[in-house]
Amino acid sequence: MGMTRNDGSRTRSSMRPFATAAALVAAAAIRVAAATIPVAAAAIPVAALFSSCGQDGILKRMFDIDERAANQAPPSTIEELKAGIAKYQKDADRVVDAKEHIGTYWHMLAVKFLDKKMYGESLEAARKALEYFPVNAGIFYVTGVSAGFVAKSSVASGAAGTTSRDGHYRIAEASLKRAVEIDDRHAGSLYALSVLYVFELDRPLEAEPYLLKYLSIRTEDVDAMFVLARVYYVSGRFKEAVALYDRVVSITKIEEKKRQAEENKKKALEAMYGGS
Repeated sequence: MGMTRNDGSRTRSSMRPFATAAALVAAAAIRVAAATIPVAAAAIPVAALFSSCGQDGILKRMFDIDERAANQAPPSTIEELKAGIAKYQKDADRVVDAKEHIGTYWHMLAVKFLDKKMYGESLEAARKALEYFPVNAGIFYVTGVSAGFVAKSSVASGAAGTTSRDGHYRIAEASLKRAVEIDDRHAGSLYALSVLYVFELDRPLEAEPYLLKYLSIRTEDVDAMFVLARVYYVSGRFKEAVALYDRVVSITKIEEKKRQAEENKKKALEAMYGGS
């Protein structure tokens, strides 16, 4: 019996280092878990963590995407990230679709206001549309044209109107140039920018490249030919102006425009030959 007790005592004594090591490992594991998981999870009883049924359930919840989201813990594995994408993709698509529709409606509203000559409202609606579609030539076109008309109407406001006019002309120029940068074949912007330079800003030479580009697209637009002929005339290129007026006469079916082209041609010839 003494031997049995001694053997048993020795056995228990020899196992103590292993038991102590296991306890240290368990304690370290608990400290790591407490540092890396949310406070709510860290407060889980240790016995539950290491019980056979509690361990599986708790660890599963720790790595479940909804549970982690509820505890403000982001997905951490490839599987979790893929699950998150699948879960929220439809919500993201709905948000994108909604924003796209809102931007489109602002654009449509801006065009409606422009058609009704409500230029201030058109300008504001176009600016709203640009918040949703910042790289859209059509919206920049509406912005530029609206700003140009607002500038023209600012003269009714006296001295304060002059500042507003200059500011809106700058907006018009910048917007139309941006439209052309986005789409160098956006005919409306090419023509509107040309008219702005020739008739509003008194910088006709800057209009020439835009008019030439426009006429390469709209080859029989006689109104644009009139504008380009004016650029030629004011820059002393009378021969080119005469040739363009002849082209207008040969193309247009509108008698008033034919008559105007003939008169302008006569003036250009007089200037070319010194009025003889």
